[in-house]
Amino acid sequence: MQNTLIRRTFTAVSIFTLVMLLLSLPTSKAGMNIFSALLALGGFTYALFNIKSLSLLEKYSFIFCLSLYAFGGLISFTMHASELDFAYYMQKNSFWLLIPVFVVLLKTEYMRRIAIVSFVIAAIIAGIESLYDAYLANFDVYARSTGFLGHSRHANSMLLCIALSLLMLNTQNLKPVFKGLFWLSLSIAILSLLVSGSRGAWLGGGAMLCYTTIRFHKTLIKPGALFVILLGVVASFTFPEKVDKYLDRAKSIVQLELSGMARLTMWRGGVEFLGYKLDQAPSEFLFGTGMYSTKDEYLRYVDALPIEKREHLLTDGSVFGGSDFHHSILDVFVKSGVLYSSVFFGMWAWIIFKAIRTPNSNNVTCQYMVVYFVGLFVIYQFYTIAQDYATYATAFAVSLLLLEMKREPSV
Repeated sequence: MQNTLIRRTFTAVSIFTLVMLLLSLPTSKAGMNIFSALLALGGFTYALFNIKSLSLLEKYSFIFCLSLYAFGGLISFTMHASELDFAYYMQKNSFWLLIPVFVVLLKTEYMRRIAIVSFVIAAIIAGIESLYDAYLANFDVYARSTGFLGHSRHANSMLLCIALSLLMLNTQNLKPVFKGLFWLSLSIAILSLLVSGSRGAWLGGGAMLCYTTIRFHKTLIKPGALFVILLGVVASFTFPEKVDKYLDRAKSIVQLELSGMARLTMWRGGVEFLGYKLDQAPSEFLFGTGMYSTKDEYLRYVDALPIEKREHLLTDGSVFGGSDFHHSILDVFVKSGVLYSSVFFGMWAWIIFKAIRTPNSNNVTCQYMVVYFVGLFVIYQFYTIAQDYATYATAFAVSLLLLEMKREPSV
């Protein structure tokens, strides 16, 4: 009797913490930090005391994710210059601890529905906040109307909201009230990306919608294109000045103005810095220069170059990069090393490959979580969010994919 009460209480607390974390993902950095720690603590405690009852997927998830997290932490503690490197690593890579906990908690269809609805409701709130911010800024495309989070984190949340909304709208036997909710969330997420003024978010969202249309809804290509053209014509006559500014912002994606040049310079600098470490300090190439110390290391590297070899790493006379290379994959390779990064992104690539090739590849969860990863890898090219609290949302998507891939394919 007492054991049953304890188990029910633990389950209720776990569900509450899970829901609070998912509500926090698009809305609150503080909520993410608090509830992710509580959920990880509870999940690992449960696994420790119930190890015999865990499925193979759950066991492998705990072993792999904890091992990789510990491996990166050990590298940072022993190889990097500052204790802050270790502290930053442990905080910003803690998403690994959430993946196995999500896998345990979301094993039933009922819990997955609760989780998805919780995230989508929070994303609607965040999207409305960003639209309200845009309204206050008179829809200035340069105002960065991104709700409760920074522009890259908000973009990641909206991309996942789009994918989850499409997933649910393509689910059979969905009640009308939920259809209305997911159509609302899809519309708000797209509008929120549009008014954000974030070019990376535009490209990520555009890539997702194009992939979805071409891959799953080919009959919508012509009517969709006509709708976009018609909408653009109406908007250009109704709000000509606003449309011109949005078009100028879109054109700047391929124009090498200051921010574009700075980004290209950071990418080049990061690649050359990696090459320098491979040649001069192979251990730092393999294990990275630390999430905190990389900035100083990179500045020393640039300052030590002869003037004629330094010019191409400067933008408008200043050094950009080091603390942030504006490229998620490059940033992880530099800061955490080739070994950790290869396993990190190798896992993402393996999951996507398996989701596409699995017998369950026609499952809507597999289809639309892959859609999310299409958008994610696009914004990875412009923002540094791989080792970041934004990746809690990606951990949620990964767990949904893992759970669907292990299911028996439906006949």
